[in-house]
Amino acid sequence: MRSASAPARSAPQASTNTPASAAPCSAQRARLAEIRDNLLARILEAEREGWLGEMEGLEISLAGAQDKLAQLDAEKTRQRTIDLGMPTFSNLVGRTGSSPQPGFSAR
Repeated sequence: MRSASAPARSAPQASTNTPASAAPCSAQRARLAEIRDNLLARILEAEREGWLGEMEGLEISLAGAQDKLAQLDAEKTRQRTIDLGMPTFSNLVGRTGSSPQPGFSAR
């Protein structure tokens, strides 16, 4: 029980936005595939043993792993930005020589 002078503590609030770091990176793909395969084996075991509650939880986890793998695959196929380089000053302004162009006479 808290004293009357102690400030009330509020529970931490859950963020409604998913941070970018929560998205799986491509280096995690092998690990996610391993987790998916393990979940499939555990679902078969739970089904064989009649553990229906365990099976339901494993299927939810499997759906999450498959969703993350699909995100990685979609990211892999998404078009990337291509660096075209930075134009140089001479490319921007063109040539500024003192010799006249062919076909023009200086008057």
